[in-house]
Amino acid sequence: VSLKETQPAMIWQSGTKSWLIGEDGRVLREAEEGDVSFGRVIDAAQVQIGTGDKVADGGFVSFVREVYQITQDKNIALDQVFITDTTRELDLKLKTGVTIKLAVERGAGEQMEAYQKTIETAARDNIQIKEYVDVRVIGKTYYK
Repeated sequence: VSLKETQPAMIWQSGTKSWLIGEDGRVLREAEEGDVSFGRVIDAAQVQIGTGDKVADGGFVSFVREVYQITQDKNIALDQVFITDTTRELDLKLKTGVTIKLAVERGAGEQMEAYQKTIETAARDNIQIKEYVDVRVIGKTYYK
C-alpha cells in the first residue's frame, strides 16, 4: 500500500458552501475561516460536491495558483475568480469590473502578459475597455 498526502491548494465555492481542495483537485474538507490564504474559485454552475469528490485535475489547480501569484506580483486587483461550465476556462473579474477570460491549457504568464499589453495599447489609443479582455486564442486578444 502506498499513501500520498495531498496539500491544500485552493478554495472551491459552489452555491453556499466552500471547500478546501488539494493539489490533486480532490475535496479535502469544508473550508474554514482560517483558510483565507488560499485562492478561491467560484463554480458558477453550482455543482453539488462533497468530501473526496474530484472537482478538477492537478493542472487546473496549478493554473489557478499561478494566476493568483501573477496577479499579486503585478498588483492586479482581483474581485472574483470563477468557472462557468468547464475547468478548461477561467474568468477573472477585476475590481475595475473588467473580466479576463483565460484558457487553462495555455500558460498563465503569457495570457496575463497579453492582457497587460492589451490594456497598455488601449490606454495609449484612448480606448476604454469596459466588459472583458479575452486572451484565450494564441496571438490574438479580443476586448469589449
